[in-house]
Amino acid sequence: SLIGDTVLAYWQPSDAYYVGTEVEKVDAGFVILFEDGDEAAVPAAKIRTYDLKVGSAVFAHWNDGEFYKR
Repeated sequence: SLIGDTVLAYWQPSDAYYVGTEVEKVDAGFVILFEDGDEAAVPAAKIRTYDLKVGSAVFAHWNDGEFYKR
């Protein structure tokens, strides 16, 4: 992956993967700018290719605090 790529990156506090952009290479992996504005250094092993498309199975975190499969 390259700086500027859209990726799925692991966010430890929620134990899930979220969409973000690689913005910087660091010793720990890459700094990811997540869609909600949060940033974190994520190890390269915890970054996946963004391959979501129409029809992809996902889990959504709803405002009731629950996750729903879609």
